Amino acid sequence: MALQIKDKAILQQIDHLSRMRRVSKTEVIRTALRHEIEKEAEKLGVRELLAPVLAKADAMGTRKPTTPEDDKRFFDELWGE
Repeated sequence: MALQIKDKAILQQIDHLSRMRRVSKTEVIRTALRHEIEKEAEKLGVRELLAPVLAKADAMGTRKPTTPEDDKRFFDELWGE
């Protein structure tokens, strides 16, 4: 399947890099795509990003859930009411 790129700036960049590296334009695009795919694959998911925070929270122990009345009492005390 042919790829048609209409953006002249992109075509100039591909051509420039192709000449600099002395490789085909196809190879320039192949290398760029491989690099971007690897970069995406290295990104951590939400679970991995939150793992250290969740581990700290677990280490702190469980906490008794509060009721709306408890919350109101707490905030009233903060405001001096």
